[in-house]
Amino acid sequence: MNTAAGDPFAPFEAWTAKEMADAASGAPRPDRTRRFTFTPATAKVYRTIWKGWITWLASEGLQWNQATSAQVRKFLSGPTPGGEGVGRNPIDKRKMANYTQQRYWRVLRGVYALAFPSDPSRNMSDLEEKDRPKVQARSRTSQVLPPGVLQALQDPKMLAVLVPRESSTHWWIARDRAAMALLAHCALTTAELIALQADDLMVGNATLSPDYDQQNNIPSVQDPSGPRVNISQGMERTVPLPPEALINVMPWLQERSQLLYDRLGLPLNGPDAAAMPLFLSRQKENGKLTSMEPTSIWQMVSRCLRAALQDPSIQVAVDSNGRVAKGAAIVRNSVLQRWLWIDKRSPADVARLAGLKSIASLRLPLPDTAKDHTS
Repeated sequence: MNTAAGDPFAPFEAWTAKEMADAASGAPRPDRTRRFTFTPATAKVYRTIWKGWITWLASEGLQWNQATSAQVRKFLSGPTPGGEGVGRNPIDKRKMANYTQQRYWRVLRGVYALAFPSDPSRNMSDLEEKDRPKVQARSRTSQVLPPGVLQALQDPKMLAVLVPRESSTHWWIARDRAAMALLAHCALTTAELIALQADDLMVGNATLSPDYDQQNNIPSVQDPSGPRVNISQGMERTVPLPPEALINVMPWLQERSQLLYDRLGLPLNGPDAAAMPLFLSRQKENGKLTSMEPTSIWQMVSRCLRAALQDPSIQVAVDSNGRVAKGAAIVRNSVLQRWLWIDKRSPADVARLAGLKSIASLRLPLPDTAKDHTS
């Protein structure tokens, strides 16, 4: 690999290309006991991480190829880079969160190991074990929303309050309400939400139409022919779409159909519209409407959760530090916890609905009767 300064994103692109090729081949990683996944969506998230690193290096007067393990040690012990186009604002501005350190470490170690395979000070292999980020035990337990917040997100009327619409031309508000409804009822990940197409929403054997008569056609949530979302990103599965979610999903399907007709001339409710991203970005790419970006998803969720935490009608108790994560992951974790403890679903069923291989991956406290069943 050319290790001259040049384009600072060139070494990153080389690493992601190798990671995707290895993942596609099914080859095991040396540091893992099972196969791993690395998709274009993963690369997009990691690109933001690399950009944060490059921005920090520039503040130190360095280019990417001048960094050594000393700079990595200093970087990982400081705050998460933030700012326009770099990433979201950190919860603690003084120090990276444990998982954030881990993610930066994975990217930096991977890129520099590929770029400088024989130089220990450049490929990070000389970084002492104590300075290498490890996931702490307390960080392995998934964070969940304070009591009252998930209930508010699952309440269609309350969700409309938390995501207000100030103008009839703001079509993205209907989109955000629908996306939040899917997160709050179906426990999707950010990548799964981005990957959804309109024809992934089903009822019976057909795509859920914007003209679906919800009032007169609501089968039981347990009915496999009822409204549901088919998830193909990661582990394929089907998750029921409850009536409460449909109340915010249906208006978006209708507005989305009209939007695609007005912008692209696609026939209303036609197959071409159904095969496009479900959650369209406000930005165009090469003149085309594309799916939302991970940063847009985070900003959407963050705005909604911030409104919920500040709403006087929602009784919220936060931890002693007053900190609550505001990404899609905490909403997903809260739904999984509700399925386990309130809806009394079995851990195996919750793991299946979440797209996890085993209940060990839940990283949530399990009901006592399930603690001895980890298969």
